[in-house]
Order: sequence, then structure tokens, then C-alpha cells
Amino acid sequence: MDRKALLTAILCLLVAMPLCMTVISDDSDAYSADVNGVYIHSFDDEMEISAGNTYTLRFTLSNPTGPTKYVSISSVDITDGDMGTIKHNEVSPLGSEGTAELVFTINIYKYADDGEHDFEFTITVCDSDNTSNIASLTCSFPLVIKSQYASGDAYNKFMGIIPNTLPEPFDSSTIASIASLIIWLFIAAVVGHIVYKFVDRKWSKNNDENSKDAKSLGKMITFLIGLVGLSQCLKILGANEFLTGMVTDIITVVFVVIGAYIAWRAFKIVLYNVIVRFDREDRVDDTLIPLFKMIGRIVICVVALSTILNIFGFDLAAIVTSAGLVSLAISLGAQETLNQFFCGIQLMATRPFRIGDKVRLGTDTNVLIVRKIRVMDTEFKNWLNEEVFRVPNSKVMSSMITNITYNDESYKIYEYIDVDYGADIDKAKEIMLSIVSAHPQVITDGSKDMPSFRFYSMDASSIRLRVTYVLTDHELSYTVPCQIREAIYRKLHAEGIKVPHNIVDVHMEE
Repeated sequence: MDRKALLTAILCLLVAMPLCMTVISDDSDAYSADVNGVYIHSFDDEMEISAGNTYTLRFTLSNPTGPTKYVSISSVDITDGDMGTIKHNEVSPLGSEGTAELVFTINIYKYADDGEHDFEFTITVCDSDNTSNIASLTCSFPLVIKSQYASGDAYNKFMGIIPNTLPEPFDSSTIASIASLIIWLFIAAVVGHIVYKFVDRKWSKNNDENSKDAKSLGKMITFLIGLVGLSQCLKILGANEFLTGMVTDIITVVFVVIGAYIAWRAFKIVLYNVIVRFDREDRVDDTLIPLFKMIGRIVICVVALSTILNIFGFDLAAIVTSAGLVSLAISLGAQETLNQFFCGIQLMATRPFRIGDKVRLGTDTNVLIVRKIRVMDTEFKNWLNEEVFRVPNSKVMSSMITNITYNDESYKIYEYIDVDYGADIDKAKEIMLSIVSAHPQVITDGSKDMPSFRFYSMDASSIRLRVTYVLTDHELSYTVPCQIREAIYRKLHAEGIKVPHNIVDVHMEE
């Protein structure tokens, strides 16, 4: 054998040895028993399961040579108290050289005692007539339960870390737990105060409501850290798993409720500072804040409720599935209502107009004043009349929205004047610009477009001129143009510039 083949053989042997050792170990440590000719075997030698979980234990039953055997299981229990529920399958009759599988599904209670226990069951085997050659065997199987509520290494240690080596009578777990609780409360007070000062200094300047929220936030964090310390002190005290578990779960529920309250307070502070204070484009007004608050409140409540249900063992998957089916049925039956709702959400988020803006919807020339923006509809007022009406948000979002006064109350006017052919255009231009510029409601300081003149068109019987100017307020867009139009007409008439009317030549044949 050459060197390369020898090295390959040695390498394969080294790789195979751990596998062989594992197989040997499994066979030697496996559970085996024999009752009335039925061989019972399990490759597990003990069970280790965390409290609140489920474990599946499997046994192989075989009848090597004997006649058909009937197998029944009874007296299934876990010693040292009521630790959980156990279910097993029915074993079919075993013929000669037949095999079957015995499966135990063991569900350990959440508050089961930590430590080593015995799982026991009695197996009875008889011949095919069910009356003769009956034999029973009680099988005991080691069961190790791991509980998160057990004291473990934290027993009688300060803060669960430092062993209590004080002289008597101060060496008891009671002294260690009381001292640890005092330390936890001190830590809670310090952390809560630091959080309050940081939030108050960072986010609550010149805002009393945010300052109150910051103070409440600090108090709640202090209380939560104190509750964590109380749960830890129960383990230091050495309380049993049931008491520690019940108290811990109650504390967890309180923790979730207070955590949701803290999240709500923090959300309001962030909402005010990030959305309102830092909104440089000024696109968020007071009508949008309640919407964000509602969404935040719903999300926080749903998360908190789901967490509490999970603590008490509810199946969240089934709840979510049922909620999804209900939501689907509601959405199919209320499509129009949901469409209006989501259009309202989109309207409040995109903000094409705000309360007080003057808008036009679609091809309608009527000017509407926005009065209220709701989730389902928007309320408008007719600018020229006192009519008030509501429009579904689905219709608003499907229309072309023209915002006349968005961020600016000024309004541009285009005024058209017809003069006769042969008129002095320069004189007409001077008259129109001088009258427009002299009006006190026309902007002439350069902040907007200055009044301008255009030779617009030459029509069949007149020349059309246009003068453009910007008013200080859209509210004047009906009254001021009338005044300017009248003044221009009078001045043109006084200067002998005719404003023609349509001339129609009529020829009659005899």
C-alpha cells in the first residue's frame, strides 16, 4: 500500500471513530425493557424539557418470535405532583416479528417545578385471546424540567450575583432579597431621573405638555425597573416556581401596560417635535395631528394586547387568522365606506389644501372654501353664497384640485379690453397701466409680478388688449376688477378711444 492510500485510510478511520462511539453510546444509554415477550426500546435515555413546552417521547415495540400480542397503556403520570398533560396513541396488535410505535406527547405546565422527575407508565401485554398470559410492567423514565422561574444560581445572592456570606442571622435569603430590592429601587430612581432630564432638555423646551409627558415618562421607567427588581428578588428569596411565575406574569402584564403608556407618551413627544417643529415646508396643520395620534394609539394598543394574550397562552396565529377573515368579510361588504376612509387618510397625508384655502374641484368654476377635513368627507362653503355642503373624500381625491390660495392670498387678474381699429394703442396702453397701478389693492412693490400690458389679438371688428395685475387678496377678485374695468372704460371714452361692439352687415336682395 502506498503512502497516499495509507493516509487516506487513516483519515477515514479518524472520521468514522466518533460516529461509531456515538452509536455505541446511544445503544448503551438507550432505554430497554422486556414484558411478556414484547421488547420495548427508546433511543433516549432521559427527557429534558422547558416548562411550558411540549415533548414527544417515542418507543419502539417489537414481538420477535411469539404469538400475536395485545398491548395496553395505563397509569401514565409524572411523579412529584401535577406537572402537565400526557397523551399517547393506541398500539395495534403485534403479530409475530411485528413492530409498532408508542408515542407520548407530554405538555409540561408553565409553572411546573424545576428539577429531576420521573415519567412513569404501565404497559400490559397479553396473548391474542386477551385473557391468558397477562403481564404488566411499570416503566420509569427520567424527566428533567427546566423552569425560567426557578431560583437557580440566584438563590441567596445579592442582586443574584454576589453570594450572601454574612454571619448569622443575616445569611438568610430574606436579607439578600430585601437588600437587592433596595438596590433595584435606587437604580430605578436614578435611571428614571436621568431619562426625565434628558427628554425634558432635548424635546420639551417651551412646551408645558411635553414637559409633563417627560416627567411621566421618567416616573413610569422608574416603576418598571422596580418591577423587574421585584421579580428578580423572588428568585433570590427562593420562592417556588408557581408563586414566582404568577407574580412574574402579573408584573409582565403591568410592564406591557405601562410600556404601552410610555410608548404613547414618547410618541406624542416625537410627533410634536419631528412633525410640527421640524416641518420646514409648513405642510402639517392641526387637522393632521389627530390622525397621527389615532394611528399611533391603534398600533400601540394592538401590540400591547397581542403581547398580553401571548403571556396567557392564547394562540395568536388563530386570532390573527380569524381577524383576517372578519376583515375580508367587512371589506367586501363595505367597499365604498372603506374607499372613503382611505381616501380621507390619503387626503390628510398629502395635504393638497388646508382649512381656509379656496379651491376648485374638477371642471367646476365655483370657488369653494375648505371648512373641515374629516376622515370620511370634507366640508366646503360656497365662496359667493352661504351654501355649506359635504363632499365624500373619494370624490374629492378623484377630482382635479385647484388650490387658488395655497400659501398665498394674492391673486392674478387678466383683464381684456377691445378697442377700435385705428385707435392710439400707445395711449390705450398708458391709460390701462396707469389706472391699474394707481389702485391701492394692486401689488406694485415688486414682491409679485408688476402690472403688464399685452397686444393680445386682432379680431374681426376690434383689437383686443390685455392688462395683467396681482391683487393683494383673492377676496377682492370680484370687486376690484369691476372698479378697474369701469375706470378704464371711462378714461378711454374721455380720450376718444372707442370700445367697439360687434358690427353685422345685412344685405337684402329684392
